[in-house]
Amino acid sequence: MFEAAWVEGLDVNEPATIVWAAGRAGLDPEVLRMELAGPGPAEGVRTALAEFERLQCPGVPTVVVDGQRFFGKDRVDWIADICRAGG
Repeated sequence: MFEAAWVEGLDVNEPATIVWAAGRAGLDPEVLRMELAGPGPAEGVRTALAEFERLQCPGVPTVVVDGQRFFGKDRVDWIADICRAGG
């Protein structure tokens, strides 16, 4: 999807773009479309959003490591250090 959006300038909200990206990634676009239409992805999104709210995440990117919340791309080094240290 990165290549679709930032290299090719395609709209990642368009089904044709998803099919294109799936093909580029070596995935069967029809199988992917069927999987995405099932109940799993929607439930996963609802679960992720509920967790996002529960952890009081202010926006994207927000990363929570062992209950400690980090917001903003300038915190990535801190997150990496904590993960390397084992949490």
